[in-house]
Amino acid sequence: MKELKIKSIKKSEYRNTYDLSVDGTHNFFIGKNKILTSNCDRMSPEAQCALRNMMETYSAHTRFILTCNYVEKVIPALLSRLQSFEIKPISKKDVAIRLVEILQTENVSFNQDDIVFIVNTYYPDIRKVINFAQQSTFIEDDGISKKIVISKENAVESDLLSKLVDLLKTPSKPGVFDEIRQLTTELDVNSLETVYKYLFDKVEEYAAGKEAIIIYDIAESLYQSELVITKVRDITFLACIYKILKNLK
Repeated sequence: MKELKIKSIKKSEYRNTYDLSVDGTHNFFIGKNKILTSNCDRMSPEAQCALRNMMETYSAHTRFILTCNYVEKVIPALLSRLQSFEIKPISKKDVAIRLVEILQTENVSFNQDDIVFIVNTYYPDIRKVINFAQQSTFIEDDGISKKIVISKENAVESDLLSKLVDLLKTPSKPGVFDEIRQLTTELDVNSLETVYKYLFDKVEEYAAGKEAIIIYDIAESLYQSELVITKVRDITFLACIYKILKNLK
């Protein structure tokens, strides 16, 4: 097994809690009470087996808390030794309220349309919601005041993605594939990964009852797109759209 080398260790504002930066591994925290937390779904099956053995060896005096985004990626042998708790994503309303609180704390002016745009575009990824708000914050002419300014380019991209989902809601509509093909010419082929992620996040809106097969189509196409050069990735994407439309009918 590859040896884990700790790059940095930083004590947080919380008592006896440390943030360890480990090569290829993220979000490890170790406290005085011997509590270990890990995003274990990003570990290989072999690494999870090693973790299972560690848990069995030190369970008498160490408490292990494992966090993950995709429980299906955790091996059954590890799951059987844990008590599972599902934390459901917070609502768009709660994300919007939290974003407003952050902006008010930072004395950043904004309007309601800014909040609606940011949350609708990046939900449920809360990190992206906050990061985009930060990237869109500019100092005004007085050199002191700060304001959210949504670029026209970002607004156009969001509108295109919204139109794409609306078209997928009508898979039997005559000419729907040609409309999506035309729409694709306006999307940046370098950011198609963002488009795939958007289709995944919105899958329940246009593929109710068929989410599993559509997610498979997206995942397969995303993998294939990494095997081709950038300038022809739009072809792989359109092939994905064709399969999605076919499976939605």
